[in-house]
Amino acid sequence: MPATDSGGFEQLQLFIEELCCDLCRLRHVEAGDGAQGVRIWRELSLGPPGAFADVFVVPPSEPPYFLEVKFGLSRDNLI
Repeated sequence: MPATDSGGFEQLQLFIEELCCDLCRLRHVEAGDGAQGVRIWRELSLGPPGAFADVFVVPPSEPPYFLEVKFGLSRDNLI
């Protein structure tokens, strides 16, 4: 599906981000962290206008990390 298709692309992108959040939480729960202890933010502002992270994960037993979902981008844009 081309990135310029605004129909179902945006909804699919959001669904994939939500799925990734659930998978991150599951990963940390399986590692021994409680589900409530894993903090996850979506569309976190990074400061400058238009700069944001798709997902920011803060597990209690590991350093925090960002997750970017790049579904639908052309190979050139991804690189």
